[in-house]
Amino acid sequence: MAKVSVISLLILLALAPTTIALPNGISGSSVDSGCLCHGDAVPDDSVEIRLTGLPEVWEPSVSYELTLGVNSAVATEGVALAGFNLRSTAGQLSPIDGSVQLSEGELTHTEEGNAQRSWQFTWTAPSKASTNVRFSAFVNTVDGDGAADSDDRWNSFEVSAQGPKEVWTGTDSPPVWKSIILGLLLAAIVVNILPHGGGAVEIYRKKSTDSEGEE
Repeated sequence: MAKVSVISLLILLALAPTTIALPNGISGSSVDSGCLCHGDAVPDDSVEIRLTGLPEVWEPSVSYELTLGVNSAVATEGVALAGFNLRSTAGQLSPIDGSVQLSEGELTHTEEGNAQRSWQFTWTAPSKASTNVRFSAFVNTVDGDGAADSDDRWNSFEVSAQGPKEVWTGTDSPPVWKSIILGLLLAAIVVNILPHGGGAVEIYRKKSTDSEGEE
């Protein structure tokens, strides 16, 4: 009887991930293709994802408080309501409270955060000006029955944040290409604006000749 009980327990543990639906979120390669355990593994446009708090142009090393939220027609009954995974191509993502955690450099919900459909966190911009930063997210909304099935719905989301243009402040040596361009501009000014060689002497001689004729 004891042996049968142990085997039964092992079977239940093996089946647990399919019924519990990962309340602590997923990250890394496990989420590359989306929320495959929910909604027949197909994204649904009825799940509307929004990321608020991003500036029009981010400043280096500045921290911004962002909010990831989702609207869905899936019923908000039961303990579990939604989950997410969010990545950025640059900068540092950080949790603000116990509803969000950092996993493999990505943000995902905790078991506490599984009971809500809006999450707050901070993003610290890169220390140097660079190209635009891309944010991508997968968000699933569940009906709270504890099973990952076709009754659930999920979708993906992507947005870019524009970075500032690179500006030389003079604290460091300017890049070589900038020095070359500056040199070419100065050369153009000398050639096209200043008098050509001998010009000043010719003007002086002309004035001298005119003076002699008057006498």
